[in-house]
Amino acid sequence: MYRIMRFRGGAYRFHELAEYLEDAGGMIIQENRLHIIRGSSFIREELHVLMIIPPDEVEHVKSLAQDIKGQVEEDLNLDPQDELDMLHYFYLYHILSQAGGWMNLSLIKDLADQLYHADDPIPDLVYLNYLDGSFPLEYLKKCLDTMCTMQLLEVRDKKGTQEYRVKKD
Repeated sequence: MYRIMRFRGGAYRFHELAEYLEDAGGMIIQENRLHIIRGSSFIREELHVLMIIPPDEVEHVKSLAQDIKGQVEEDLNLDPQDELDMLHYFYLYHILSQAGGWMNLSLIKDLADQLYHADDPIPDLVYLNYLDGSFPLEYLKKCLDTMCTMQLLEVRDKKGTQEYRVKKD
């Protein structure tokens, strides 16, 4: 199962870990930059990054984090619903990344439901546990809107219908 972990460390060379994580099929969910200041002097910048890591990449991510003078925390004591939500964000990001363009809620739901019933490994890892094997529409909309707030996705209104896509840099 994909693992939710937290990186803590300096910003220096963090881009190496972020690039590796993306190449390995993981995802950064949240990145917080803390500026440590004493008086009027800037001392350092510290990152706290919540990320989803493929199970076979955990040890390599830990090793890479240590190489760049950071550490990875595994036991985050997350609320089970928060953990499930984050894994759903990852699943939806996976769908929208593959699509590559704007998609409305209905199309996203159809693709999510189709992938759940196919042999795609992501839904199994997310353990979508709805009786009919589909996302409730209201929950899907809540997830997508939260992902927009997290700046993972963009949303637009096209002829009265909201459409979503992965945020472009």
